[in-house]
Amino acid sequence: MYKNEIGMENNEYINVVADEAIFRRGISYCKTNQKTKMILGQWHTNKDMMMALITIFSGYRIFNMAGILGVRFLDKLEKGIDFRATSRVLELIWISVGIAIHIYVKKKKQTLDNILKKENNCVKVWYLYFQWASYWRAHWFGIRWGVFDLQHESLKAFSPLFPIAGKSNYARSVTYHIHCIENNPLLRKMLRKAPSINLTSPGHFFAYDEALETFGVKFVKQNITRIPADGEELKLRIKATQLEKERTEMLICDYIGDSVQSSRPRNVQSQKEKIWELAHLLINAFESLNPLENPVFEFCNNLNDDGVNQLIIAYDIGIKRLQTIANQEIFLTESYTTIGRRARNITRVTVADITKMKKEKKIEIREEKEKEKGRGGRGRGRGGGRGRGRRRRGRGGEGREGKKGKKQTCYLMMMIKQLILKSQTIIRSCYSNL
Repeated sequence: MYKNEIGMENNEYINVVADEAIFRRGISYCKTNQKTKMILGQWHTNKDMMMALITIFSGYRIFNMAGILGVRFLDKLEKGIDFRATSRVLELIWISVGIAIHIYVKKKKQTLDNILKKENNCVKVWYLYFQWASYWRAHWFGIRWGVFDLQHESLKAFSPLFPIAGKSNYARSVTYHIHCIENNPLLRKMLRKAPSINLTSPGHFFAYDEALETFGVKFVKQNITRIPADGEELKLRIKATQLEKERTEMLICDYIGDSVQSSRPRNVQSQKEKIWELAHLLINAFESLNPLENPVFEFCNNLNDDGVNQLIIAYDIGIKRLQTIANQEIFLTESYTTIGRRARNITRVTVADITKMKKEKKIEIREEKEKEKGRGGRGRGRGGGRGRGRRRRGRGGEGREGKKGKKQTCYLMMMIKQLILKSQTIIRSCYSNL
């Protein structure tokens, strides 16, 4: 379809930028059609980099940190439903962790290079988050600033984390993408000139798939829910959705304007306070002999020698798994197999697991309190658990049950009086109308 419209010569080819699902399906097509080259969309890749970070550090209480920063719907954060909100939360955690680590290192008169050689497991885990999240942020800055080398090198540094987080499709697609760019100097030259696209303001770039999603098909994808019966119905529904979008934008421009509420000084100040609150909690946990007592690491079962060693060696395991994919599918030096592709090299903990642990803890505390009450309430004399002497009664010889009965009776009397007054006012208004 595109070949006839563009009119390419013999030595030319078309570059197609697509998200991971289309890119993965286009790999086999490009092997048989040399006029087409696939490029992995970096916006969708950056989104999955965030999800990989959340999956890897879910067992080390990243959700507790998000809760301290004010996130209410942790299940939405876990699924990455809102890209910008999820990106902002991970960025704030990255800033807080960086502040806490640098203050801790300065106090202990150490260097960042020696952190993994020390015995503090808590600092080791979150130093790795600071390091790996830096690759993700560098990739994002490469998109926004339009710097190809920053974007490409940060993706290469982050890529071993995809297989260990169970992102097998992205591990395969990123391997193909990096191989194609590394072995195609013309493509590298082109992407250095135009790695991203500028549409809105100078110095602010969008990834190609991000621009298409934001300014093109996003509204259509959100509003077409039912699968259309045929192609004609799909075209009609797309046209109707596009008209609806135009009318909505006109209404917004007329009545709302372009004011951004999140840039108010009080919101910026509240973010600073939350960042420093989390940073101070992390510093206290880093300096504590038992960091599990800190509210940040409540119910953290992976913060031990086995869990930390599992995280430290995971990066090297990811490199080996990417090399295996390249040997099996690109270089063809090994026999092809998909066994173990989806395996995770870390322990994942979901929001539902954390909620379950909190409920079990509450039940245990309640049972302990009930046992203590049962032990303390037993007396020595007769009566099967009664204390000494007779049971105290209120005024007029009434017990607790009598007091409760009186309160309920008074409440009912007040309700009856209110109903009578309302009925009287209704009757008077009816007579006055007559």
